[in-house]
Amino acid sequence: MKEVLILSRQQFIDKVLPKIDEAKNTFFISILEPDDKIENLHEDTENYKTWKFDDLDRDIEDYHAITFEQAKEIFEFIKKNEGKNLITHCYAGVARSGAVGEFYFEMLGGSYGELKNKFPNISPNPRVLHYLRIAEKMSIKTDLDKIFI
Repeated sequence: MKEVLILSRQQFIDKVLPKIDEAKNTFFISILEPDDKIENLHEDTENYKTWKFDDLDRDIEDYHAITFEQAKEIFEFIKKNEGKNLITHCYAGVARSGAVGEFYFEMLGGSYGELKNKFPNISPNPRVLHYLRIAEKMSIKTDLDKIFI
């Protein structure tokens, strides 16, 4: 099975970023806070993308949870890179990246229990996970519509 690695922002900066160009058969999802002064930790490429949203299950004042449009973009990026290793990070490496990591790990045939054994501190953000699963179901329906039209 392909690897899923869920990291904090600092772990990603210290351990992955210096060697990112050496990574083979790997894609990267970077999740930053919307008010982060850093635009990106690395330029977006075919195997590296950055999204910005807060670790919330709904918008609260000036803090913004993931939008469904962002979830669809993340799903499409994952689908395009399916079969590769995933390295994902958010600030703490717990909730937002935990949800993205769980979603991809399950796509690859793994279970949440297996992932939790590997990363005991994760607590996947339920909105992120739910929106990714909806995006996947919508994609399957669209693919079926194309076949049967």
